[in-house]
Amino acid sequence: MIGRPRVIVPGILAVAVLVLGAVLLLSGGGPSGQQLTVRFEAATGLIKGAEVRAGSVKVGVVEEVTLGDDDRPEVTVVLEEDYVVHEGATADLRMLSQAGQLNRYVEMTSGSGRPLGDGAVLGLDVTDQPVELDDALGTLTPEVRADVRRITASLDRGLRGHGGDLSATLRHSDRALRETNKLVADLAADGPALRRLVRESHTLTGELAQDPEGLQAVADRLAGTLATTARRQQELGATVDGLGPGLRGARRALDELNDTTPELRRLARAAGPAAQEIREQAPTIRRLLDAAPPALEAAEELTEVAPAQLEAMRPLLREAAPVVRRLPGALQQFAPILDEMRARAPDALGWLPLLGDALSNFDVNGHAARLMFIASPAPETTVKADENKAGLLEAPFDRVPGAVGDQPWREFADSFIGDKPWVAPENQKLQAPKPKERTP
Repeated sequence: MIGRPRVIVPGILAVAVLVLGAVLLLSGGGPSGQQLTVRFEAATGLIKGAEVRAGSVKVGVVEEVTLGDDDRPEVTVVLEEDYVVHEGATADLRMLSQAGQLNRYVEMTSGSGRPLGDGAVLGLDVTDQPVELDDALGTLTPEVRADVRRITASLDRGLRGHGGDLSATLRHSDRALRETNKLVADLAADGPALRRLVRESHTLTGELAQDPEGLQAVADRLAGTLATTARRQQELGATVDGLGPGLRGARRALDELNDTTPELRRLARAAGPAAQEIREQAPTIRRLLDAAPPALEAAEELTEVAPAQLEAMRPLLREAAPVVRRLPGALQQFAPILDEMRARAPDALGWLPLLGDALSNFDVNGHAARLMFIASPAPETTVKADENKAGLLEAPFDRVPGAVGDQPWREFADSFIGDKPWVAPENQKLQAPKPKERTP
């Protein structure tokens, strides 16, 4: 009998850790999706490894920054597998802050046309970059600075003393300019309709000239309509002013929805196996739902009769409580017997066939056993408990389990679960006897 293995589980865990580390080292951690070449007028502060974002979500990294044939920077980016660029996509170079020099990243929009292939190029017409401070300052040549000073001096002379008038003009000009812009746009869009309106107005004027009294009534009704419109002007103005923030909020919501599209796609892919599993289990679920009403009815009947039955069980539970309290001790007393039976089960099972063989025939006298006579005297050598040979067993005249099969199990006592002596609750405060030592 071979003892229990003690090192298999730690060995398996060590092998699993080594395999997992090798997989992680070989798999890499960067994006492995679509590769694009993005051209910028200037790419100051953009380095290899910079982030590519769509809104606030990272969708790739900058793999390389080189100069093209026209001496303009060409940026190679690698995107995540779940982010695909389409026709109409744009790329802007952004700054995280003004405090550093190597803090730029690429802001992408995915576009809405057909998907672009791997290695596609985004040209200068769909890219943009921030204006560098030194470029802006470089435009202020001495001539430009002199012109700016002259213009500023002229504005100062012309506006001196007219601050109040200018403030009032600016307060009232915003709405007037908006209305003028809308009117011009409407006139430009409705040119044919306006010409038709002029022709029909000419005819209508001729008809009205023939009926002065009807014209007076029309003028009165028109005056009433204009008066009502004037009273509603303030409400209409407030409504128009509120459209701007509402449209901006809708635009922000659409931008956020566009930014979360990669997350939604990943969620949909992750939910695919679960949906397939539900579809395959649909017949089982259908049968379960069909069988549920009888079970629910039985449960309802049980809830009606269960309180009375539980109440009837209360005396039994009171009587069973002392037995349950003594049950752990009884089981603990029985545990050493089970340990011995478990350890010596192979020897006992091997003895049963020998007994059956001994009782399989009858002798001439009808005895249900065969007798074997030994002519020579029996051996008188001493046999140890873990040996398998003829002789007299040494005290305490017991064999080690497995010794008869030449596989002595000398550590069988280490596997016992009932080797702790049991002490009655009323005697637990007394000194418990030590367990008897087992023969190895």
